[in-house]
Amino acid sequence: MATDEQRPLCGERRRRRILSLLAYLSCSLHLAALVCIILLATAGTTYTAYNSQGPASFAHAGEETLLYREFALLQFTTNISGSTPTLYWFLDAFGWEYFYGSQDSAGLAYLATGQTLYFPDTMSTFLNAFNSTVGFDIWENCTYHNVTQHDSSRYTCVPDYDNRTIAGFGAAPSLSVTTAPAFAFYVLVMVLTILVLPIDLARRARDERRASVVGRHTLLATLERYLLAVYAVVPGAHLIAAACVTGAAVRVANYLRNTPELAGLAWGVSLGSGFLELVWLGFLATLLGSIVRALRWCLKQRWK
Repeated sequence: MATDEQRPLCGERRRRRILSLLAYLSCSLHLAALVCIILLATAGTTYTAYNSQGPASFAHAGEETLLYREFALLQFTTNISGSTPTLYWFLDAFGWEYFYGSQDSAGLAYLATGQTLYFPDTMSTFLNAFNSTVGFDIWENCTYHNVTQHDSSRYTCVPDYDNRTIAGFGAAPSLSVTTAPAFAFYVLVMVLTILVLPIDLARRARDERRASVVGRHTLLATLERYLLAVYAVVPGAHLIAAACVTGAAVRVANYLRNTPELAGLAWGVSLGSGFLELVWLGFLATLLGSIVRALRWCLKQRWK
């Protein structure tokens, strides 16, 4: 059995163990939030191509898919001269996937940080990129469904067809949506977290009982207040970023669904299958990490 002198020491060790556990849990949650932001920022910025022998380095070599397409803000399918590509809008890119013959092809219309999605200009950018990659004469007047194969890679069309997709998006009301505010707040969250976590982890690894000098006590108290202030700001910034990017995606989805001029030209409109989960789980991780950090501070003050 523990003696009377040993009991306070055991209690002190238990308290220190609890405080350390809470500190590492908080840091782990903030690291998880960083991973969510990185996945969202890199989604759609490139695409992978595979053939039966493995990775392919040339277009239409086999199956191609956009990177992390499930984290797209928005996806929809349209009709381009009889073809039906699926378009994906990401935080930093706008691309497509298209079933081409017996192969899946993918491409990027643009790749830019905080790019403004503007209809109909964005569709024009996509159509140019899609035409140069897939090889359809989309800018020519064509007769719908009267398409003849010219050679193995390019198709030509019979004149006198007004491409409904081009005309429809051109006649629809313009829409301008940007992800720049969301991107800016995500950068703020990342910078603050990257600045704070190394300091916090280094501080946990040091035995605070060695701080017997009054000046060191003052420094630790100041550092503690700085860390708490940053941990209080990070969830707020993350919430604003998540709300901005979600609002932008919902706004574009409503535009594509409810604009009469686009009826039959954009279908299968939906947010990315994993988009909402990634965005709001990232925020939840940040919030819980800050709550755990505040709980640790409260327990530390109580056990002094």
